[in-house]
Order: sequence, then structure tokens, then C-alpha cells
Amino acid sequence: MRRLDRSSGGGLRRVQHAHRVRQPVGALDPRSDIRLGRTSHRLRHGVPSIIAVAGLALVLAALQPWGTGLAPIDVRVAEARRVPAAAGRAADPGVVVRDPAPALGPHGDRVAALDRFDDNHATGRDVRRGGPLRLRPMAPELLTGYVWPIRNARITNTYGLGRPGNFRLDGVRFHDGIDVSSFCGARITAAHDGVVLVASRHHETTVGWVGDLAPFRERMERKHLWRSQAIAVVIDDGNGYRSVYAHLGLAAVEKGDIVQAGDLIGWEGASGNATGCHLHYSLFSPLETATLALDPKVAKKTKLPAQEIARVDPMLVLPPPSEAGISWGWGAR
Repeated sequence: MRRLDRSSGGGLRRVQHAHRVRQPVGALDPRSDIRLGRTSHRLRHGVPSIIAVAGLALVLAALQPWGTGLAPIDVRVAEARRVPAAAGRAADPGVVVRDPAPALGPHGDRVAALDRFDDNHATGRDVRRGGPLRLRPMAPELLTGYVWPIRNARITNTYGLGRPGNFRLDGVRFHDGIDVSSFCGARITAAHDGVVLVASRHHETTVGWVGDLAPFRERMERKHLWRSQAIAVVIDDGNGYRSVYAHLGLAAVEKGDIVQAGDLIGWEGASGNATGCHLHYSLFSPLETATLALDPKVAKKTKLPAQEIARVDPMLVLPPPSEAGISWGWGAR
């Protein structure tokens, strides 16, 4: 996993973090294997043999804690990561214990553990009753830490009913994000701290489609259409939501990169089905159960699923447009 830092010259440098786990030297490690020769180290039968074997066992036990080498190394690492999250809380019968491992949302998307959720935004497993952990998305009005992903630009299309877009809500045309335009090559930055899930034209599994993507992929491969897809960066914002930055001309990050709000993630472009250079920014939670319908004509042509996870209005979480030099384009509202 890489972390992106901004240097004094405005550029970026990647700092590599290598996580290596060394297996302790012990009873299961070949380096500790004690071989007894058949001649010079032959043990006699009887009490001396028993004493020698017992002494050898004590030496091996001293090299590592009992049982440490019995589990595979990946199991021990998983246990080491799991236990601290619930340490000190399981003893309290009124505390909900959350498993830090990713869970599946209602549409099959993997969702990271959300320790920031409180009782108003999550229901979980009571340690006394057991049962699965169930989370629901935090109210957008409570989300914090967001900044505009582009500066000195104009809003050309807004979120909601009646706006130009490929989605439908109760049969009415719907736009699932906001379009903001500056100029081709303008800097696009992260709107929130998070981890990059994808940065490419192959982003279909991370943007919340509900249904089978196999027909879509088969068509794209058969007709060699991947270059017609929009370049998108999708970031897990760490609060249960994902930010989608679409139609980039070029991405500046890669999958697994850790970013902070304001870090460069790409440049404005017109990749994919775009009439000109702009940024399409949308925000959704994999935990959301509501959906938007894709225009049936578009679904039939592209073989995409008929629905996507519903989005929220990005204007609910972003600061006032004037703070970033954002103005309203003609007809945008």
C-alpha cells in the first residue's frame, strides 16, 4: 500500500510501505531442526533417553510460546489483527462488537468495518445474543471532512430529478451526481481522505452496479470497447461512502494508494461518453438499499445491469461553492 505525499515543489512522491511477517524460529522452522546422528549422537534406551527427550522439549518450548508455531502464519496474522478491535469491549455486555473484517453490503459490495458509526447509524451483534452485523449508511448531513475536488470551475449539471442523465427514478430522468467543468487538464483532487479502490477504465465492480456484469464484460471484450470507457477513480472515503470521479483525462493514483483530502488524483478530461472536458462526481454508500434504474435503452445497448445503488447529493457534504471559486453555469439550476 502506498501513501501519496505532496512535496514542497507541488509534486508527488510515493512512499512504499513493505509489510513483512517473519515466522519465528521454533519447532516448526527448519532452522531449529536438531538432527541426531546414528553414530556419535546415538541415545541409549531407558531413563537417559527419556531425560534427553524431555530436555530437548524444554529447550524447544523456551524458543517460542507454546502453540505459536502450531497455526499457519497467515492465521496468526489474522488473529493478531482481529483481537485488538474487540479487546476491552467484550466484557461489557452492552457494547456492540464489530468485526473489523470487510462485510458484504445488501448488493454484494465489500464494505470495510465502520468503527465511527454510532447507535443511530448502525445495528450490530450484541455479544449476549449473537447474530450477524448489519449496518446502514450514515446520514449525509453528518458526513464531515469533504472539500471540492476541483477549483475555479463551473457547475454545468446538478444532481436530481429532471436533470440530463442516463438514470430514472419512478420513470423520471435522473442525474446521479454533479458535473463540474474548468478546462481540459485541470487538477482533480480527492474530496475526502481515503483509499483508492480503482483508477482505470475497468471500474465497473466498484461503482455500485446491482446485477450481473458478465454480459457487459463479454460485449466489451468481443467488440474491443474498453478504450471507450471513462477513466474513473473510485475512493473508499472510510466513512461508509465511496467517491466516484469520472471522465478523467488521466489518473495520477493507483489501486491501494492512500490519499488525503486535496491530494492530486488526476486531471480533467472527456473520456467515455462525454460531450466535453468535465468532472462527474458522485457519492454513494454500498450499504444503501435504494436503487436507481438505468435507462432501458442504455441497458439494452451496453448490457449493463438495469440498476445501480442510489446516490446522494454531493452538495450536501461539500462546502459552499464560493469557497473553492465554483460558480453556476448557465442552465445548471
